[in-house]
Amino acid sequence: MSQLNQVAEMAETIAAQVAAETENTETTTTAPEAVTEETPTPTEAAPTAPKGKKGRKGQPKTNPARVDFEEAQMRAAELKREAEAKQRELDKCLEVLKSKKRLADHRAKFIETLGQLDEAEKLLTPEEFESKRMKLKIYELNDYGREDGFAVSITNTDLIMEFVAMLKDKINIKIEDLETELVK
Repeated sequence: MSQLNQVAEMAETIAAQVAAETENTETTTTAPEAVTEETPTPTEAAPTAPKGKKGRKGQPKTNPARVDFEEAQMRAAELKREAEAKQRELDKCLEVLKSKKRLADHRAKFIETLGQLDEAEKLLTPEEFESKRMKLKIYELNDYGREDGFAVSITNTDLIMEFVAMLKDKINIKIEDLETELVK
């Protein structure tokens, strides 16, 4: 709202300047044919036409201050439209940044998981049929996120190593996809 007040003040200032300039140009007209009335002296009050009446030579009388104020209002409306357009553009950029952040967070999580899989792979010794240090367990969860009922447990070293290698490959592919998406 303060911007509108500033625009109104600017409009009034401009209107006063224009009014002063129009008074100067009316009193300094050099062509004798253009002057049809006597120019009032500074001590005399200039006659004014009542509102809604016609001004000099049958033309509607316009108030320069009103015209400037309307121009200022139009400029303020134009500036407001421009500001709204820039705000929409900023909102779009913010959405893109949020999307990129989400992708970067997913990438970071995949890299963390990749590190954990590397550590798990180090714990496995291929010579053992069943690992004593690692177990791959798949189980059903209840509504509270706890183990409930059905569970599969794999301790075979070769199967666990294949599973870890397959997961690492899939994660690397997903990381590459995310990086491609981030670069766009």
